[in-house]
Amino acid sequence: MNSTVLAPVLPPPAAVAPSGASPRILVVDDDADLCRLEAAILNSAGFSVATALNSAAAWNRLQTDDYDLLVTDYLMPGSSGLALVRQLRVAEIQVPVVMISGTLDSLDLPKLTTDPWSRIHAFVRKPFTIQEFLSAVRSALRLNAPTTSPRHLATA
Repeated sequence: MNSTVLAPVLPPPAAVAPSGASPRILVVDDDADLCRLEAAILNSAGFSVATALNSAAAWNRLQTDDYDLLVTDYLMPGSSGLALVRQLRVAEIQVPVVMISGTLDSLDLPKLTTDPWSRIHAFVRKPFTIQEFLSAVRSALRLNAPTTSPRHLATA
């Protein structure tokens, strides 16, 4: 029996970051399969990607590495994606955020985009298409392109 696997058709590669390198994205999702899928989509689109399977691991990465974007699931065991974002804002780490959730209907989206303690830049509803996902990522990167290092802009 012969089986054919079809690869998804992806949009053109990502825009290059101002420094000349591909934008660095941290993907956080407690579902390991979905985390790998999101990372694969972003890698195929030309982004540099790191992953974390929970908020604590993501927080550790964010303390030591600079990222141009954080893509995080909303509901995760232990600490939610929103709690992670609020922790970033308290620490004055200014990185744009794309929030992914299957429960967006229960969230106050206007508040989450304007509240200084959350400032979510884009939302993606599960299940999503590759185009929806990449559109949200590119939009957040484009609208929030930093003029200085993305870490600790408030102290720059």
